[in-house]
Amino acid sequence: MGASYYAYAVIGVEVTGKLHTTTKQPSCAHQPSGAFCSTCGKPNKTIDVETPIAGYDEDRATIGDLRIIHTTDRAKSFIGIAVGTRDLNYADDSHKRLALAPSEIATRVDDLRRQLIEIGLWDEASFGLWAVGYCSY
Repeated sequence: MGASYYAYAVIGVEVTGKLHTTTKQPSCAHQPSGAFCSTCGKPNKTIDVETPIAGYDEDRATIGDLRIIHTTDRAKSFIGIAVGTRDLNYADDSHKRLALAPSEIATRVDDLRRQLIEIGLWDEASFGLWAVGYCSY
């Protein structure tokens, strides 16, 4: 197997850092009294535990019927309408384009805005047309 390269055009918002909540928890379930737990040996400290926000399916990279598009290594994340995708492994210009009539764009964006407001992810400042690259290795 080799690397696979993809490019996406996404009408949507950046949601980097907004897909999980972080809570602090003890590193073990025991009651350590020193620097380390005498039962399990873990350090006596708190750790950050990330939990996906409600509705976020990490395996499918979706929230409901909305798709999350990640960059390589999930450094950045976007949610919205993927209007074009390109598999850069093929030289035959194979690509997928979501055919949208100009009148449909406003309707789809309004629907996207409504859905993102409902789940607390709408951000007017980061809304736009995003070009997103992804490498699977």
